[in-house]
Amino acid sequence: PPLVSFSIIVGIGLDYDVFLLVRIKEYRSMGYTTKEAIALGLSKTGHIITAAGVIMAVAFSGLLFSSIAVMNMLSFYMVFSVLFDTFLVRSLLVPATMSFLNDINWFPGKVPEAVLLHTTTMTNVRGGGVAGGGGGGVLQEQHIN
Repeated sequence: PPLVSFSIIVGIGLDYDVFLLVRIKEYRSMGYTTKEAIALGLSKTGHIITAAGVIMAVAFSGLLFSSIAVMNMLSFYMVFSVLFDTFLVRSLLVPATMSFLNDINWFPGKVPEAVLLHTTTMTNVRGGGVAGGGGGGVLQEQHIN
């Protein structure tokens, strides 16, 4: 059971990790600092990872009612590890380690370049306004892609 549960646990843990890290890299590429990207990535994916972990734990806990001892052990390993991974590893340890390492996280590659995907600027456009030029300016949104 430990060998079988280990392979499943690693697969589930990597799935959550890839989901979190892709979001962090996405925010880093948008121009946020590494620490800001970590905070934003965790805030945007945290509730999804938590919900998925709880659902998996509930699903695996169904095996606890089995009359086969091996199934009970497998279920306990799975429930404990999924909850541990969900609430401690992904919520605390990964962000804390990444914040501590800062730009070393991107080794052996380079720090993702800041690419602005969409920028909005506000331009003051003079309208017909009041005679004598006393105001009448209107802010107009311009999208730069």
